[in-house]
Amino acid sequence: MMTKHQLNQDERYNQWVELGEQIRKELKAAMATGNPNSPQAQKVALLHSQWLEFTFPGHTPQDHAYLIQNYRNDGRFVAYYESVGPGASDFLCEAILAYTKSKKA
Repeated sequence: MMTKHQLNQDERYNQWVELGEQIRKELKAAMATGNPNSPQAQKVALLHSQWLEFTFPGHTPQDHAYLIQNYRNDGRFVAYYESVGPGASDFLCEAILAYTKSKKA
């Protein structure tokens, strides 16, 4: 029998996975705008920040920007998002960098 704590962990994991799937879906739609500063792209960046909060609680916009710049050098990240469409990883990075820049004080 699962404890309440385990169930909460499972629920949180499922939310994290669902949010990741939503990011991919929204990213595909945002790419159609061709503009990483578009409202659709900025929504994807916000979703990514919310997704990141599951594993990096309390991250700052600067943390998010630093992380995403390092993602560009990680073939796993690139391959994961390129499966959404050609150029998706770069588009996401640019959207997140624009988003984090707008959030800096």
